Amino acid sequence: MKALKGILIGIVVIAVLLFAGLYALESYIEKQISKEESVEYDEFELNYKGDIQFKGLRFTNDRLSVKVKDIQLTFGLSKILFSDTILITNADLNDVHVDLIKADSTKSKKHYSKKKKDRKPFALEDLSVSNLDFYALKEDSLGKIDTMTYVNGVTLNAHFDDLKDIQLSNLKDLKVDYLRHNAGVLHDIGCSGLTYGDQQLKLNTFKVFTRYSKEDYINYIPEQKEHVQLVAHALSLDSLTLDINQNKLNQIAVNEIQIDSFDLDVYRDKTIPQTTQIKPTYGQIFQNLGFKIDGNLLKVDHSSISYAMKGEDGKISQIELKNVHANVKHINNKPELEQNILLIGGFSLGETSDVNVDISYNQYAKVETFQLNVHAQNIETSSLNSMLKPAVNVELTGFITELKSHMVSKGDADGSFMLKSQDVALDVYNKKGKERKVVSFLASKLLNPPIEKHSEVVGFERDPTRSMWRYSWYFILEGLKNTIL
Repeated sequence: MKALKGILIGIVVIAVLLFAGLYALESYIEKQISKEESVEYDEFELNYKGDIQFKGLRFTNDRLSVKVKDIQLTFGLSKILFSDTILITNADLNDVHVDLIKADSTKSKKHYSKKKKDRKPFALEDLSVSNLDFYALKEDSLGKIDTMTYVNGVTLNAHFDDLKDIQLSNLKDLKVDYLRHNAGVLHDIGCSGLTYGDQQLKLNTFKVFTRYSKEDYINYIPEQKEHVQLVAHALSLDSLTLDINQNKLNQIAVNEIQIDSFDLDVYRDKTIPQTTQIKPTYGQIFQNLGFKIDGNLLKVDHSSISYAMKGEDGKISQIELKNVHANVKHINNKPELEQNILLIGGFSLGETSDVNVDISYNQYAKVETFQLNVHAQNIETSSLNSMLKPAVNVELTGFITELKSHMVSKGDADGSFMLKSQDVALDVYNKKGKERKVVSFLASKLLNPPIEKHSEVVGFERDPTRSMWRYSWYFILEGLKNTIL
């Protein structure tokens, strides 16, 4: 009897404590919600297990709007009874819509009291979210609101040890149907089919695109900029880790990035003024990121690049690189590794051509510092004419059987150039586009029969307002011009 009596008393004590915990929790929650004038809900339930369910929860102020169809919270009752911390062992949110509005910096801001409200600290162990839509909005001085970031169809599961020290490792899995972000005056960034789990990030598609047409985009900029359309397919990042301290990113590390294919279309309209803004080098960008990058390898296959330019005369020149493939190693900004970024790749300009490229790039230098080697074979010269004529006022017919270019850049560039040609004819034009027939005839005679010629390029200057790729291309054109003419 004494044993039974003790058991019954124990059960009664546990029941009283459980009831006290539930009563304390319910009273605390209702008290806190009553203080929040911006919080509303349709239904609120608390069961004997300490589980809370909200239906139709809404929170709104002048900068944030949150709507949740269904929330289920599981609490650790022992923490409520014996600690000053509210422990949420599991939070399950379904059908969530969030609008975050950023006001224009020129508008007057409301000043909120910094007085702390009477709230217990809380901890969260497990979080599950399904079907979340997020909008980051920006309000201008006239009250017009634009969407800066849109994230659709988010599902995630996470486990936390300390909300003050959140790491990527807290994320068990993540799925995002679609994401779009305003990246500046002209361009947006987007992706679809994003998944993450076990340190692997995958994207079905990744896009960088200009939100205006090629004909219209120059109306939104005062100086020349590129119109860009990039679509990359089947991206995967393996062994992705983030080093975060005090919610600040210190390092991104990834073992291998694979891109199945991409299509890049770049267009530049030169009918508006030339840009005067200094373009930072890739090295300067890497050095000023504010966090470390440690990437082992980037692999790209089955891709294409198209570059077109509308000249001041309204004519469009274009070059297309097909079958683009590349391996990029040592993608880091950690000087202690003493590793230059290395690119080894290639492309074709036509059905028969084969162009191989290797670059060693010093990402720690203060000026554009790299070595470039190009080895090309069986190039149909007609594939170059669209870019040759506006650059050096010549057009070619015939074959370049072999071309080699070696470029060493340390701010300015020196290098060598070798050309073997076959059945090449040259048409030379003046600045007005009229053919210089006598010069064309003499130049063609010098280039035919097959020849092998060498030349040097010395002190070639980089345009500080343009990219490394344009710098390299014009160095090759300079070598071609010196060799042929």
